[in-house]
Amino acid sequence: MLSVSLCVICGALAYAATGQDALPSVFKTTSGTVEKEASQNFGVSIGTVDAQSYSESGLTLNNFSNAEYVARLSENTYMGFDRRTKWVYNDSTGEETKLPVMSVEALSTTEEAVAIPDSIRINGEVLPVAYINADSYLYNGFTENIKILTVPSTISEIEYNYQFDRYLDAMYMLGDAPAIYSTLRAKSIYVCDKTFFGNYLNNERFSS
Repeated sequence: MLSVSLCVICGALAYAATGQDALPSVFKTTSGTVEKEASQNFGVSIGTVDAQSYSESGLTLNNFSNAEYVARLSENTYMGFDRRTKWVYNDSTGEETKLPVMSVEALSTTEEAVAIPDSIRINGEVLPVAYINADSYLYNGFTENIKILTVPSTISEIEYNYQFDRYLDAMYMLGDAPAIYSTLRAKSIYVCDKTFFGNYLNNERFSS
């Protein structure tokens, strides 16, 4: 199993070899005498997860008033989403198409490693997760216990960054550098696709 950081920049930005040779599938830490084991992989895509209407779920989760849908990612992790649209340019036709996508809006977890899914399935319809809306709702969900976040290659933008990553030890970026308008605070950022490493180095929101 390969779990090597090939290149460290300023002690914070690294290229991590992933893909078929995945990083460790389980993140473990020891807190006092109790070993905690997260149920989510990190640095590895978790693909598509099923979601349902939050209002019809019967759940009462803190900071989920802004979420239209909710998905249970693991026994102790729930993530909230909202339906959005995204303009996509077609190189072959030269036309732009408006496509339905999802945005991450809220999080509730007691685990230390969280992975954002690539897409959400709602009543058979699969929609990519393209945005992280890091406003106060999501910010309040990222508590001190969360140490690792995996961001899928489908994410193209991180909006309204209220420093939701303020407690994170590491972020694993599976795709290209998303648009972001304030500097991330995670201690380390791992670029999991070497193709995009230069794009992160040339983006002051990441390289600094």
